[in-house]
Amino acid sequence: MTRGTRLRVAMLLVMSTWIASEANALGWSQLTAPASYPLTSCWFDGSSPDTGWIVGHRVSGDPVSFGYRTIDGGQTLANVPFDYYFWLAESVRFVDSNHGVAVGAGIIRTTDGGDTWSLPVSLISMRGWMYDLAFLDDQTGYAIGETYDDFYTSYWGVLYQTHDGGATWTDTIVTREDQGQNTEFRAIECPGAGTFYAGSLWGVAGSTLFKSTDAGASWTPLDFRRSVNDLWFSSPEIGYAATSVGISRTTDGGATWTDVLASGGGLMSMDFWGNFGIAVGGAGKIYETADQGLHWTEMSSPVATETLNHVEVLSPALAYAVGTNGTILRYEGSPSAVDDEVHASALPDDALLSASPNPFRAGTTLAYRVPKGGEVSVKVYDVFGREVADLVRGAVAPGNYEVEFTPGDLPDGIYFCTARSGGSLSTQKVILAR
Repeated sequence: MTRGTRLRVAMLLVMSTWIASEANALGWSQLTAPASYPLTSCWFDGSSPDTGWIVGHRVSGDPVSFGYRTIDGGQTLANVPFDYYFWLAESVRFVDSNHGVAVGAGIIRTTDGGDTWSLPVSLISMRGWMYDLAFLDDQTGYAIGETYDDFYTSYWGVLYQTHDGGATWTDTIVTREDQGQNTEFRAIECPGAGTFYAGSLWGVAGSTLFKSTDAGASWTPLDFRRSVNDLWFSSPEIGYAATSVGISRTTDGGATWTDVLASGGGLMSMDFWGNFGIAVGGAGKIYETADQGLHWTEMSSPVATETLNHVEVLSPALAYAVGTNGTILRYEGSPSAVDDEVHASALPDDALLSASPNPFRAGTTLAYRVPKGGEVSVKVYDVFGREVADLVRGAVAPGNYEVEFTPGDLPDGIYFCTARSGGSLSTQKVILAR
């Protein structure tokens, strides 16, 4: 028996033992609530999935915001004051372990992992609320919401954008209530190439979903008339809207939509890792998909009376969700789901990926092809779905490329290399055997 064969057998035995011993722990579990206030958003580090941030706010009296930092997957939470009069925190996003932004009635920013925060946009200057936040890279980010005049008589849907990592922000109007347009925006999605989608609640009249093809300079209403709570797009053409009644899907850039899930109630958030995805909403409802949103199945939820406001999927084996009354949920799936997912997600006609040598000892060369150009990322994950290497991230021209994966002090075992280009994901299983 060769060393590579012995390694594969050993890995299978370890995985089988893990699955057998942890079978009763798989699925969703509820963690201890830090307070009875609603939790609105969370972010967890893909390279260190037990490290994350959770934000929320009080609901009565002074709606002051608060944040919690965890380094053990939510088992314990450290309350970190924001040190500003920052109301109604609705979304938090980090681009790495140090640099993060939270939005609500204002915008705050940290460059030291949340130890201290600055206030680039105050409540007074904003005169409104931001509800969703998205970053294209470590410098370029967008926040969407609603603002108003001094007398609370006129309202506008507004987009804030930064091009210096959140240090400064500029705002532009998306819609106007006095023109019969809905302005209570809750979701922003930027699938690339200057294409933006923004979703709002149903209010005045007209559409609740808008599209921009010039990076937010101008917006076109789409034929969509349901309250939109969240958006997710795998490419500029293919995407999903979590709405007041379920999930709708488009394959033509928002021109037409098809209902793929009737939830019987509002869904607040969804997130995907390859083909695997989770959606959450009212009455503790949780749904999963294994085919990137074409079909959904309801999951067993540990809460039945709370609204789940946000879900963060780190892999098919790990996810977090937060909601009302201090609800924090953690999902642990079988590690074998990561193997199943990356193979099901491979699209060999787009971002082709290969590794040589494989198995390898000191390092392996990942060769990948980008037929159409655009944003590309090449990453490496372990069998638990944890990101262990971020090798390539950015826009590239069409062509053939190579990048070295050096394992450093990573343990011997199976890893999954992924190359994302546009809406496709190609994968290669590699074996580290020193």
